[in-house]
Amino acid sequence: MGATAKPPFDNPDADIILRSSDQPHPTDFRVFKFLLSLASPFFAAAFTLPQPLVDSSGDVPVMEMEENAKTLRTILGFCYPISVHPLPRLTTPEDVRAIFQAAEKFEMKGIQNHIREALVDEFLEDKPVSVFAIACHYGWKEVVDQAAYRFLALPILVDSPPADESSLDLISAATYTRLLRYRKECGEAAKSEVIRLAEVGATSTAPWGEKPTTSHVCLKKSGCDGVGNWWALWMLRSAEAFMDIPGRSKIDLEAPSPICRDCKRYLMPKVRKYEAVMLGCIRKKISAVIAYT
Repeated sequence: MGATAKPPFDNPDADIILRSSDQPHPTDFRVFKFLLSLASPFFAAAFTLPQPLVDSSGDVPVMEMEENAKTLRTILGFCYPISVHPLPRLTTPEDVRAIFQAAEKFEMKGIQNHIREALVDEFLEDKPVSVFAIACHYGWKEVVDQAAYRFLALPILVDSPPADESSLDLISAATYTRLLRYRKECGEAAKSEVIRLAEVGATSTAPWGEKPTTSHVCLKKSGCDGVGNWWALWMLRSAEAFMDIPGRSKIDLEAPSPICRDCKRYLMPKVRKYEAVMLGCIRKKISAVIAYT
């Protein structure tokens, strides 16, 4: 006999017990066939078969489950009315994987759709590679593309893996290599666009208005490299920054070279206006790169 689960899965009036696979201490979920049959064709069919009476009182049939207590509590939580059990929250991409496998096994289509949406809503922003791996595993092309694109906005840190190992186990080395190649191609496209825009700004009237290096003469005799040098170095730094993180949403405006207060006051409004145009051009260039899939 297992330990009784916490409310609401401890109802003494329950007509079925689902026993978790945890050994040597399983958990018994006392639930109602009617609720599970509504949510799952799997359970609806299973309940037509005779179940052994193996609990201590001998009056409630028991189903030995392959899922652990955490998975059962979550999947059952989706089946119960929100008035008696809050909607379960998936806390890690690995939770999504485990719960989706159970929902798939139990033929819970509505819960499968919810879990897929939760994967994107909860984890795409910060864990796109884990989302990518899970989406690849289940063939969710739209989510795969979303995750690959979001990956462009995050740095790759040597001491911090881009995804949990259990998620990466879902994809082959070749698949992960293609993702890295997609990122590299987007970085090269972004860098080339920055260089193109730098040349436009240096040779003609740019789409953002007056060239930042035009109509300004620095009156400071020393300690200022001038607007022209600042601009050239800033563009070079920006090109390398987009090569590293092609999906970045802003450009570093830190001074790449010494600049006086007067030059900075003149230059910054133009740079900020230029930044908005530059980001738009880069996104357009990246979108032209062949999508991952």
